[in-house]
Amino acid sequence: GASGQAGSRAKAAKNEVLLYGGEYFDGRKTYVYGDLYKLDVKKNSWSQIVCKKPPKPRSGHQSFAHKGYFYTFGGEYTSPNQKNFNHYRDLWRLDLATWEWEKLSMKGA
Repeated sequence: GASGQAGSRAKAAKNEVLLYGGEYFDGRKTYVYGDLYKLDVKKNSWSQIVCKKPPKPRSGHQSFAHKGYFYTFGGEYTSPNQKNFNHYRDLWRLDLATWEWEKLSMKGA
């Protein structure tokens, strides 16, 4: 489930909250996630959403929902032993009707 994921981003829309990505450190290894979860606020229940063409797992990113889309920018990935890092400067858009991700091109990125 989504419990214990630090660095994830949650955004509310209507009676739902979306939670994407994040990381968990168990004291020895770091796990970075690319999962998407939806909270039904009325039912107080989480469900995992399986998406088409998702971005790479990340944490520390920024996300927002606007007009039927969920946007995610940047973030980072660290290997389980924390020796390799990748800092993202990409922008992704999730269509909330089809659950399909699309990488958007940005000038100068």
